[in-house]
Amino acid sequence: MRPIRTIFTHLSKHERIALFFFVFLLAAGAAGGITDFINTGTELAPVRGGSWAEGIVGAPSIVNPVFSSSEADQALSLLVYGSFDRLLDALEEEQGGAYVATLKENLFWSDGKPLTADDVVWTVEAIQNPDMRSPLFKNWQGIGVERLRELQVKFTLPSPYVFFKDNLRRLQIVPKHAWDGVSRDSARFSRYSLEPVGSGPFKVKRIARHQDGSVESYRLEQNPYFPGEKPYLKSFSVNFYKDERTLLKAFHAGTIYGFGSALPPDDDGSVSRGTVEKMPMSRYYAVFWNAGKNPALKDKDLRLALDRAAPRTEMKEKIFGGNATIIEGPAVYGDRLLSDARDAFDLAAAKEFFAVSDEEDTTITLTVPAAGFLTETAEILKKRWEEIGIREVAIRALSPDEVFEAVRSDDYEAILFGNILENPRDLFSFWHSSQRGYPGLNLAHYASPEADALMEEIRGTGNEETQNAKLQSLELIIAGNSPAIFLYSVPFFYVHEERLGGFDVSRVVSAPADRFRNVSEWYVIRERVIKSK
Repeated sequence: MRPIRTIFTHLSKHERIALFFFVFLLAAGAAGGITDFINTGTELAPVRGGSWAEGIVGAPSIVNPVFSSSEADQALSLLVYGSFDRLLDALEEEQGGAYVATLKENLFWSDGKPLTADDVVWTVEAIQNPDMRSPLFKNWQGIGVERLRELQVKFTLPSPYVFFKDNLRRLQIVPKHAWDGVSRDSARFSRYSLEPVGSGPFKVKRIARHQDGSVESYRLEQNPYFPGEKPYLKSFSVNFYKDERTLLKAFHAGTIYGFGSALPPDDDGSVSRGTVEKMPMSRYYAVFWNAGKNPALKDKDLRLALDRAAPRTEMKEKIFGGNATIIEGPAVYGDRLLSDARDAFDLAAAKEFFAVSDEEDTTITLTVPAAGFLTETAEILKKRWEEIGIREVAIRALSPDEVFEAVRSDDYEAILFGNILENPRDLFSFWHSSQRGYPGLNLAHYASPEADALMEEIRGTGNEETQNAKLQSLELIIAGNSPAIFLYSVPFFYVHEERLGGFDVSRVVSAPADRFRNVSEWYVIRERVIKSK
């Protein structure tokens, strides 16, 4: 240092200023080079670690994808069971409508027991058993399943079905050793209903309960036997709440980091932090007529009048704050999920029907699941229908189990219900004449040879342009018969802290729990790394 100090003392004032300026430029250049390198030569990349806490309204009862119908059960199932495509080594199509699926070697359940073709066969046969009342029944009825070898299964289709591979890849396999011999009625009493053994990215570590024994939360940890890419998140918690108010309170307190909602959660300013994602859902809501229970509904002109008295725009604005899509038919896909169809509301035309008809003594009982936005929809319909001349509209709000029983026993005159389309171009399960009556889901008991032929042809072609053309013809036929009042499709809203990465907001979901299908790619920690060339 002394030689440098000696040189510095011999410099003139102007030389010292020049030296300082030179050193400054040198340092600035070095800093700029480092900054440029950071900006152009490195990138932020996800790293493993951290945890996530999700909030859900409700509580789990049977965490088993064969039975699961509530959001709580379905969410935990996707986190714990995973999907069949993670287990699949090869899928070969044979002549005559058969597929042979070969499983990967060395597959294990989270309890360490082997996962084999026997588990696949048991799962499919359980879904196909009407007594199990599986929500997946519609996708698997009539399909033969056979064990060929320990890791090989054959599926035989009764007719061409281009959507089969999609259904297969989404399928969640259940362990036979845990569920063999368990019926639907006894499932709630099985220890595995709340302590599931799966093959998904996470497994159960701890369950916390309230004093009354109901589940308060699940603490999940990574499943060491998961056959896919190891999740970024080290742990995952799911907390359950009695209502949306307590869930929002937990979110603002930082107890949970994300939650889903069927309604826009920020319209009233109730969400003051985080990011709100809006995802299209391939699900629509409609009123399905059952003329066999109310003969007045056999009159097509009456059904048209009721359709014209359904104020879809009013529902969209009043119930959803504009966050819904008006529909005019049963096919919801692509732009139809985003752009409104024509609102057929015409109260004056609806009143004209009653002015010249003898239907003034008509009554209608409208069955509806006891869910907030659906009961609101029912109240709006009741008001408008009575306004045009229906003597009385009785609203019958039922629990999920009661709705199922009403559908199973065909005990409804009209039902306000939502149809979930895992494959948006496949309307077979809801509108083909073979699906009338339980366990089918043709709630309107609709029958048309022309429509049947089109649905079968759509199932037999993999060309989307051809499918779309046939769908347009199919919708014209269905709309011309007025078997239902098609109302709206609603998106799914996901609220989360901004630090969450890897969440796929572009994907169309068919159910709220579908947000977890890529959960192994979620991350909350990022580090700067050198870009790979």
